[in-house]
Amino acid sequence: ILYRFHGLSGTGHHSLFKDKVGKWRIVFHAHWARDKVSPRRTYIADLIVGGTPAKPVLRVGGELIECMVVK
Repeated sequence: ILYRFHGLSGTGHHSLFKDKVGKWRIVFHAHWARDKVSPRRTYIADLIVGGTPAKPVLRVGGELIECMVVK
């Protein structure tokens, strides 16, 4: 589903979920930078379902949220 979303490198291992208000979202990781893999960063974005019932289309868009651990 993702390829260089928002210019990020190494996007992958995504999961789809509905948030607490029922909106579809996608969570995925990306490389730290173009030239550095670790530590990976985790992001959440909107999953937009369109097309027709016979030919659905999924798009990723909206606000890009970077997840962070706060200690």
